[in-house]
Amino acid sequence: PKAADDTVKLATVRKDRSLPRKTLTQRVAYQESLQRLPKRKLNVKQMAKTVESLRNACASAENRAAWILEQNATNGRPISDKDLAGVLDVWNFKENTKRTNVMPEGRTSVNSEMLGLVRIRAFSTFCAAAKTKMYPLVTKLLCRFLEENPPEGLNRRMKFPFTTVCINRDYAAKRHRDANNMGVSVVRAFGNFAGGRLRYFPDDS
Repeated sequence: PKAADDTVKLATVRKDRSLPRKTLTQRVAYQESLQRLPKRKLNVKQMAKTVESLRNACASAENRAAWILEQNATNGRPISDKDLAGVLDVWNFKENTKRTNVMPEGRTSVNSEMLGLVRIRAFSTFCAAAKTKMYPLVTKLLCRFLEENPPEGLNRRMKFPFTTVCINRDYAAKRHRDANNMGVSVVRAFGNFAGGRLRYFPDDS
């Protein structure tokens, strides 16, 4: 609101007036010099190319998922870990700055995002994630892989209900507790890497 803006400006002016005259003169001169600095122009073409390359990466992953699903449906070709690694390898992961509970020390973001259903907290409702809407076959491939490759103790005749798939890349999450999970979670690692073992606490709830 305008009144709030005016209040802030008045408070700033009053604070400046309490300074010695020399300091106030220097402050005014500094502010005027900032006004004379040339404004940096946004390179619209470069931004467009960046956005397009990111879309192309996800589109490539979607095309790979489409081929794998087609081979699976028509020829009965099993979906392998290598298939998933190939799709996720070209996927453009979102730089997530909000998952501070999993960020290793020194990191300000991680490659992590949700597919499937996500919760909109402001409205207390659920909707399909934006990238699931744009690239539905990648999400479908992840779901089909779980059906064909159930974890130990869960045979293929048993259904494992879930709403969301969280995909992550190239970071070792610090010890944390997921607050919004309900029931059992399934974790699977893909790709060529060393270490990467999962530590969990089965009696922690």
